[in-house]
Amino acid sequence: MNNLKKDVILSVKNLGISFKNGKEKKIVLDDINLDVIEGEIVSIIGPSGCGKSTLLSAIGGINNSFDGEILFKEEKVSTPKSDRGYIFQRPALFDWMTVEDNIGYGLKLKKITKEEISSKVDEFVKEIGLDGYKKYHPKHLSGGMQQRVALARVLVMKPDMLLMDEPFSALDYQTRIEMQNLTLKLWELYKPSIIFVTHDIEEAIFMADRVIVLSKNPGKIVEAIDIDFERPRNIEILSNPKFMEIKKELLKKLIL
Repeated sequence: MNNLKKDVILSVKNLGISFKNGKEKKIVLDDINLDVIEGEIVSIIGPSGCGKSTLLSAIGGINNSFDGEILFKEEKVSTPKSDRGYIFQRPALFDWMTVEDNIGYGLKLKKITKEEISSKVDEFVKEIGLDGYKKYHPKHLSGGMQQRVALARVLVMKPDMLLMDEPFSALDYQTRIEMQNLTLKLWELYKPSIIFVTHDIEEAIFMADRVIVLSKNPGKIVEAIDIDFERPRNIEILSNPKFMEIKKELLKKLIL
């Protein structure tokens, strides 16, 4: 990815996060420095408990108890905002709302007209392949369909960045591949920057322009690898020798 003509949208500077466990101080993240470029997709991998989700929550403004500084569009991050959309491990939809009401919820809070909300919701229902399901409630949808709705609910707000915390980890392999492809398709359309946390190395490489590796506790950045496969990507690159070489290199870093 050519970043020379792009601006830095996110800058994490000397970030440290810790908490007290009784009398003991537990350091979760230590001296994290990371810049993300406009429109860039960055995957973050690392051992369980290394602070991947903690880092994401700080960038999202959910956790504002940290040392260092996080700048988003040159402003300090302290609270959640709609320009940083958050996709959780579980869809977190409102059970009592229909698909269309879930997708349009954020727009409704912005006091947008019913006609405009309806138009935008229809656009995204088509984009996520759920024509005919607008009046359905989440309990009548599969896990993959629910995650499609969650993705649309965030993207309809046109955020500058998506923060995705292992969003496909609960899905079966086929549905997971479908969701990866859908996310990349929507990224091509709307070009938000994306920070994508995952345990799956293949997923990290397939999705990203750059893969960041965190060490065991406390989490530190130990590697950053550029992924320069052309886009749009398809599943065939999983058997590409270069893909396999990157996977092997990342595995070594995780095992160390």
